[in-house]
Amino acid sequence: MKKKLLIVDDESDIRLTLGSYLSSNNYSVDQAGDGDECLQKLNSEKYDCLILDLLMPRMDGYSVIRHITGDVLESMPVIILTAKTEDKDILQGYALGASYYITKPFDNRTVLNAIKYLIDDLNSSQRKKLENTL
Repeated sequence: MKKKLLIVDDESDIRLTLGSYLSSNNYSVDQAGDGDECLQKLNSEKYDCLILDLLMPRMDGYSVIRHITGDVLESMPVIILTAKTEDKDILQGYALGASYYITKPFDNRTVLNAIKYLIDDLNSSQRKKLENTL
């Protein structure tokens, strides 16, 4: 069964391009354009991984993470994908519970490798190989 991902970004080009790339790599991909839509989807579906932008209208990514309950956050890794590159932003992302922090512009392969590392069933040599790419 395919692992299910939710991409949340207000930039439709990023959602579509990254979504297509991840779908072609055997993941089931759903999308949301803002934090409110993300929370609605999280309330109705179970996802294996959340890819989350921080800078969005109405509800930013930090607020989304704050709204996710502890059980859901523990069982679903969050990859922050953002243009916020300052150390304080990165530290805040990790402090809130993000599993990985990727800054824009980004390479699709970096996102794919982070997802594989976080949610795929890998043996130790596969995991070690991915560690060298992250």
